Amino acid sequence: MTFQLNPTVTIIIIVAAFLWSAYFLYMIVAFLVSSKHRERRNKVLAQKAQGTDYYDLVISRVMTPKSKKEKRWWLPLSLSAGICEEIIFRGAFVFLVASIFPNFSIFTVFAIMVVIFGLCHFYQGVKGLIITTLAGAFFTLIYIASGSLILVAAIHFITDYANAFEYSDNKQ
Repeated sequence: MTFQLNPTVTIIIIVAAFLWSAYFLYMIVAFLVSSKHRERRNKVLAQKAQGTDYYDLVISRVMTPKSKKEKRWWLPLSLSAGICEEIIFRGAFVFLVASIFPNFSIFTVFAIMVVIFGLCHFYQGVKGLIITTLAGAFFTLIYIASGSLILVAAIHFITDYANAFEYSDNKQ
């Protein structure tokens, strides 16, 4: 099972992946060095926590680590999510589905896996399902363009780990 994208499309996807990663790395660094950035993020997230949007409530109240202790645990959690989800969804399951349905094109197989990836995040509500499905599609494109699960896992890790820097609470 092989697949190849147009070289121009490949370059666009790799540049987009670089920009995606740079944005999340910026968010981490800005949080660590700028008290103004931390204050702005806290205001935004406090508003989300008071709102009625289910996704915003899940992210701001439940999923975002707030204390230093929770943030220390977020690193291994983000690392395991990045590695395991990529091995499962862009690695093993792709080949399993392709083996079960050998007449499907590789893009059909990847589309099935993107939908399943999104559905596995349905606990975040419809908005979370849409966001994670789109992120899964982007991760899949990066995998197709680069041929590397390591690169996709690293980008997935950075994306997840940046969430640890949403709040500046100093509680232990």
